[in-house]
Amino acid sequence: HLATPDDQARLCALTDPDLVGICLDTGHYAYSFGDPQAAVREYGRRIRYVHLKDVDHGVRERVAREGMDFYTAVRAGIFTPLGQGCAGIAGVVANLQSSGYTGWVVAEQDVLMPLSGGRTPLETWILPRQHGCSFEDALTADTGRDLARTLSAYFRTLARAFGDPGYEMVLHTAPNLKSRILQGDWATIRDDYHWHIEVVVHPERANPVGGIYVNETPPEQVAAELRRALEER
Repeated sequence: HLATPDDQARLCALTDPDLVGICLDTGHYAYSFGDPQAAVREYGRRIRYVHLKDVDHGVRERVAREGMDFYTAVRAGIFTPLGQGCAGIAGVVANLQSSGYTGWVVAEQDVLMPLSGGRTPLETWILPRQHGCSFEDALTADTGRDLARTLSAYFRTLARAFGDPGYEMVLHTAPNLKSRILQGDWATIRDDYHWHIEVVVHPERANPVGGIYVNETPPEQVAAELRRALEER
């Protein structure tokens, strides 16, 4: 990754165009106050791949003025929908076409996805106060009664304060203590694994994106609401 248009120009001046091509990222090029349309004209056949992104002019000015780091800039909305920024996307595409470019063009949007610890806002984990790898081995008459009271209070609170939503409940307990996924794995499973109960409220609202779950609600906010509701029961 080259930080600025000057870095790219220096690299291209020092290398053979038949051996070293470039991926022109219009967003990063414009982010550093370069002109992506001029880059297409200048580098022509050296361009092997193109990433199309657009840049918000106002946010770019703030980045320069306030010394924002990249992640703060992304959070502030530096990258706009294509055609709504200052990267001259239509001109870039026109220049690529006129230059005879036939490679890949990838439309990108760099964002910081709002992630929290849960798949849905009210996802809850119930863990024992004392360590135990196996639910079957750790549960006693006293802890069983404590767990029953906790589950009862939790689900009554969901019904009263959150509209009695649907949910999935999963008990996570240590697998067969003699098993090994791979030789040497989990040799200390009794110390490493902690049994717990996971409750995913509104599982139908989970938003999986590329193998991860995007949850836009800050976990601290939901925890405070749930704690308040439990105290009011």
